[in-house]
Amino acid sequence: MKETFERTEKKYVLTLEKYISLMKRLDQYLIEDRYFKSSIRSIYYDNDNYQMINRSMECPFYKEKLRIRAYEDNPKTVYVEFKRKLDGVVYKRRTKALYPDILDIKSCDFTDKQIGEEIKYAIKYYGSLEPKMRYLKITVPENLNYDEAFEKVLDNYCSSYEIEKVKTLSLGSLFRIDYSIVMKDTSKIKAMIDDLRIRNNNLEIVCGKEAVSKEEL
Repeated sequence: MKETFERTEKKYVLTLEKYISLMKRLDQYLIEDRYFKSSIRSIYYDNDNYQMINRSMECPFYKEKLRIRAYEDNPKTVYVEFKRKLDGVVYKRRTKALYPDILDIKSCDFTDKQIGEEIKYAIKYYGSLEPKMRYLKITVPENLNYDEAFEKVLDNYCSSYEIEKVKTLSLGSLFRIDYSIVMKDTSKIKAMIDDLRIRNNNLEIVCGKEAVSKEEL
């Protein structure tokens, strides 16, 4: 199993209409593989000052993220991943995490000792690292431009947010937009959801920390 990766990433923000149009065009050339509809569970870590995420938002020459991640095709295997970006090139190093407690990465052991030492050094450098990122799932009608509808609300309540996945529901009459978010103030989650409900026709909204337990994994 490969544990180190080097690549260049290009990310684009699409409106719902452009996303649907793009997927229709890609269907002419691409064949679905075993991972086409797979899910990935991620939990990002940061210190109390949100040092990693704040630096990332500044679009610096160098930035890094620390996360744990599980893949749908092998949910019992959990990786701790150290992702760095230097001058536009992404370098990812990962190692399998061994229990006792996967959420407390300070107490984990790692299958790759060298990568494990790098992770331990990051923990020492940044201080207390805990799960900071939450998931936000918003159900919307197919004709809603969710970029414009939710942008002001998310800017108001979140220090950062990113669309992770868009999924069709109810034979395409609804869409579910999955975000990863970092709240400015976690005591205002209900207020944020109330503001979002005004804009998504009062359809379902779910917000919380990504639940990754030993039973689920």
